[in-house]
Amino acid sequence: MKSAYIAGILALSLGFSAQAFAKDINSIDILDGNFSAIGTVDLDKLIANKMIDEVIKGQEGTFEKDMAFLKEAGINYKKDIDMITFAVTDDGHGCIVADANKDITESLDKLIMSNSSNVVKSEYNGVALYTDSDASYALLSARRVIACDNKIDIKPSIDNAKSDKPKTLKARNSTLNGMYALTSSSADIRIAGNMSKKLRKQVASYKLDAMEGEGALKVEDINNAALSIGFSKGLEIKAVARMKSNDVAVAGAGILNAYASTFLAAPELKEMGLDFLAKSVSVSSEKADIKGSIILNNDQLNALIALGLTAMSGAAK
Repeated sequence: MKSAYIAGILALSLGFSAQAFAKDINSIDILDGNFSAIGTVDLDKLIANKMIDEVIKGQEGTFEKDMAFLKEAGINYKKDIDMITFAVTDDGHGCIVADANKDITESLDKLIMSNSSNVVKSEYNGVALYTDSDASYALLSARRVIACDNKIDIKPSIDNAKSDKPKTLKARNSTLNGMYALTSSSADIRIAGNMSKKLRKQVASYKLDAMEGEGALKVEDINNAALSIGFSKGLEIKAVARMKSNDVAVAGAGILNAYASTFLAAPELKEMGLDFLAKSVSVSSEKADIKGSIILNNDQLNALIALGLTAMSGAAK
């Protein structure tokens, strides 16, 4: 379905920067709603990364063709990108806040109006508001935009963004804010989430290991989580799972370490030249947190990618 929502989300994800005006509030503080997860993606760093650039080039022009509608609206995804901020509810509905390096008033209007046959343009709290059957968009300033799917009321976020005393994420949801603060500030991707009662019920049957009974490490034992992914020096993944108790965290770290040690000690990895993975993976516990990391330098990451591409090529034959 070709709609303003699909085009808008792609545009926000690939066309705008999160370098807001100094007077604007932080993008993670704008979104006002019952969100269980929040995150940021530093698209500027991702697009500039040599490995990501090679992946795009490897698409043989497909990606460029997919982004043609951005170019038609006056947006250069390689130059006008930096970061987007998103928030998601338990039901999978979400909002995005994005900031541009330039005035995107005309570009946004053209992008939305040309991709929807039923869009309604109006004004709310002094900002331009666009609504169609899929989503709502608001131009908070010449460089700042917000989009929410129509299962979420966009107006509280607009009011918060325009307020002289906005409600910050810390004030609205201190736990989620605290988990986001645990992510690496230099990472390209930063995500934090809370385990709500609804989500806990949905994952009650899932386990993180093969054990049975009280010793089993269950997904529902996780209260909150944080994830960071960075590509600036190769690959750096850091995760924190805040468990329901210190004892569960200690036991969980032990179980995951045992699995990791067994897998990483497999002779097949050494035969494939991947024995470096044994020193690249770490799992530990600290109070109620299970902490895990995977850190690879550029050479190690390239070796892993090359092996994966070779395997995919072989499977395709």
